[in-house]
Formats: sequence, structure tokens, C-alpha cells
Amino acid sequence: MTTSAHLLFELQQLEQDIAEKEEKLRQVQKALRGSRKLAKAQRDFEEAEVAYVQARQRQRELEDELSQVEAKIRQEEERLYNGSVRNPKELSAIQEEVNHLKERQNHLSNEVLQALEAAERAKQVRDEAATALRAAEADWQKRRAKLQKAEEKLTRYLAVMQKKVSQLRATINAADIERYEYLKARKGLPVVAPLQDEVCGLCGVAVSQQKIIAVQRGDLVQCGNCDRILVRATRNTSQHKRA
Repeated sequence: MTTSAHLLFELQQLEQDIAEKEEKLRQVQKALRGSRKLAKAQRDFEEAEVAYVQARQRQRELEDELSQVEAKIRQEEERLYNGSVRNPKELSAIQEEVNHLKERQNHLSNEVLQALEAAERAKQVRDEAATALRAAEADWQKRRAKLQKAEEKLTRYLAVMQKKVSQLRATINAADIERYEYLKARKGLPVVAPLQDEVCGLCGVAVSQQKIIAVQRGDLVQCGNCDRILVRATRNTSQHKRA
């Protein structure tokens, strides 16, 4: 005989299943908001790109300065040797300036070489970061496709289960539904417990013979200890099998 308690137990199973699937759906939807691995790969690439651009800019600045110094050396050496300047004091000053410029040229040449090496290292890091980013993007595309399928499947499943809940609720006495909802609000699920070997299947406390008889008769009876609704144990209630 299917009693109100059995119907409520079935309703509970459906609602527990729905709650479980809704939590899974929330997790899937959270995962769909983005990949931490991809976000990190994007940050790494952006940082590497900025570092490379800065290294190349520094290299160009030093190369430009070196070019200017070399042009100035040529200009001053031409003045030194073309005979346009005859004053010994002025010639000495030009020679001193050329010597100073050549020292600066040597220093800049070393700096340009170091900057070139730094730019090459930065480019290598940028290229490696770009490769890692492409791999992360490919992985995310595959994972997102799976997540989207899971989302669609869970959404369809929940729609079917919600329909079952609505249909089942329509077959249960309104007063029994009210009691079920009251207990659910107080205790949360589960609120229906199978009666197993004369004890409550949730709290394990023995149930009086009077209540056992009432349960077997199909009355809606609550456990004297945990206040859950008691249902006569069947294969389904004993195994807590999902609907």
C-alpha cells in the first residue's frame, strides 16, 4: 500500500536529487566563468610582452645614442684633420672632446650589447609565454565544451525532475505537504525516515509499538526523538534509492 508517508519519502528523494544536481550545476556554471590556468597564462604573457617591449625600447634608445655619439666623433675628427681649425688651443680642445666621445662610444657599445642580449632573453620568455597561452587556450576550449555539455544535460535533467516533483505534489494531501514543508524549514532534508527494525532509520532511537502500528496502518507519524516523519521500510526506503 502506498501511503502518504511513502509519497513524501518519494518527494524527498526527488528533492534531494534536485538539490544535488543544482549544486553540480552551480559548480559547472562557476567553472564556465573562466579558467584559472588560462587567466594565469594570459597574465604571464602580458607581463612578458611588456618586458620585451621595454627591453627593445631600451635597446633602440641606446643604439640611437650610440649613433649620435659616432656621428659627433666623425664630425669632430673631420674638424681636427681637415685643416679648418689652426689654433693649437682649439685643436687640443677638439682632441680632448674626441677622446671623451670615444670613451662614451665604448661604454655605449657595451650597453647596447647587454641591451641586445636582454631583449633576446625577453623575447624568448615572451615566445614561451605565448606558446603556454596557446596551449592553455586550447585546453580551455576543450574543457569549456565539456562543461557546456554538462550544463545542458543538468539543466534538462532538472527540468524533468522539477516536473516530476510538481506532478507528485499534486497527488499528496495539502495538509501532509504543509507538515513536510514545515519540518523541512526547521530541520532541512531529510525529514522522512524509514522505520527499520522498530527504530528510526535516521536517529536510531526505538519507536513505540503504538507508533509502529500507526505507521503500518498508513497514518502520518513522527519520530518521538528527532521529529522526522516515519515511513514503513521497503526496498526503496531502505536503500534510499534515487528516483
